[in-house]
Amino acid sequence: MPAIVANHQSSIGAVWMLQDRPIKDPTFAKVFRSVDEAEARGCFRVRRLEDGQEIWRDDQLKLRLHVLYPTFTSNVRHMGYPNQTSGLIVLDYGDKRLCAWPGDLPLATVADQLRASRPELLHGPHHGGPEDFKTDKGRSRQAVKDLSPRMSFISVGTTNTYCHPKPGYLALLAASGCRVVCSEVTNACDRWHLKNSVPVFDGSAALGLRSSRSGSPCRGAWRVIVKDGALTPDRFTDEHAKRITKLKRPQCLKAVGWRTGEPSPWVEDASAD
Repeated sequence: MPAIVANHQSSIGAVWMLQDRPIKDPTFAKVFRSVDEAEARGCFRVRRLEDGQEIWRDDQLKLRLHVLYPTFTSNVRHMGYPNQTSGLIVLDYGDKRLCAWPGDLPLATVADQLRASRPELLHGPHHGGPEDFKTDKGRSRQAVKDLSPRMSFISVGTTNTYCHPKPGYLALLAASGCRVVCSEVTNACDRWHLKNSVPVFDGSAALGLRSSRSGSPCRGAWRVIVKDGALTPDRFTDEHAKRITKLKRPQCLKAVGWRTGEPSPWVEDASAD
């Protein structure tokens, strides 16, 4: 956040924040200081993130980006436990739920909040390692069944120390028919790519963006286009789907009956720009 504010403060309209840690917490203080000072200079407004807030909308396109969670009381109740009060933001097309970004929320909380309208694309949660997945797998299975996203994007770092994403969680998603895409490749899929820092597909570079400075991209950045109320993956999706079949143990394919040497089951479903 400090780097984004320092480099792009003139083009930021507002910053939406949760107070999910005590004000004296060093991590929170560092982030808050950067936006507090910029707001004092008149660069933008800092707004509280909680349910009912509308971040952006376009009536002509019938698109709306808004907040479902946390409530004020749940934010206060879980103060100091940031994963429990992480923000849940959704993008809707009319009554249709296109995308959901649940941050680090427990899977059960995500399912409870999204039960009324399942998202087509689910981000994470918690880098593919929901904290309640390990403690209550039965409830996690039900949560994935209730959510039933068509696609899932897992933002994860190659060298993360938490062993994310959890292979079991990816298997649950894939077995439910969900297309799983990870930003970086991890040890669970292929150690050679980690050891030699070789990308599977550098999606950031392909899209004209800066490549990751650390880790080995599996998909890197993945652009999903919204058109007429439908989500369409970018034109590099087929190429990435083909390349993941070269990995030793691609977790996103194992649960769909794929075997080494077979073509990717996702290629025929991939769409182009």
